[in-house]
Amino acid sequence: MSAALLGVAAGCDDSPSSSSGATLVGTWNATSFNAPGMDFIGEGMSLTIVFGSTGSFSPQIQNDLIGACEDEEPNCTQLGTYTSTSAQFTIDPTTSDATTFTYVIAGSTLTLTGDIDGTPVIIVFQRAS
Repeated sequence: MSAALLGVAAGCDDSPSSSSGATLVGTWNATSFNAPGMDFIGEGMSLTIVFGSTGSFSPQIQNDLIGACEDEEPNCTQLGTYTSTSAQFTIDPTTSDATTFTYVIAGSTLTLTGDIDGTPVIIVFQRAS
C-alpha cells in the first residue's frame, strides 16, 4: 500500500452524493479495510475520513499498517481534494497516479471498492457526522 489513499488533488465537486441521494460529505470511521488476506482495522489500524462539501478530503490514520503515512510515522493527517460522481470519487485526479474508488452509501454505511497500487481493497465506514 502507499500514499495513494492520501493523495492531494486539484479538483472539486460541489455536491458529492451517491445515486441514492445520500451524501458523501461528512465524517466517516472505518469499520473494516480489507485487502486480500488482511483486515487492517481488525489488526489495530484506525482510519477516519472527512469529506467536505466543496471537495476537501482529509484522512486521519492511527497505527498505520498500510504505509500511507510519510516517514514511517504511525499516525498522520493529510489534506487534499477529490472529484466525484454519483458512484465514484477520485483522489488526485490531475495526475497519472489518480486513485478512483467506487462507493455506495446505504443508510449510515459507506462502502468503498477500489485498487491501491494494484491491490484490490474494500473499505467499510460508518457515518460519524
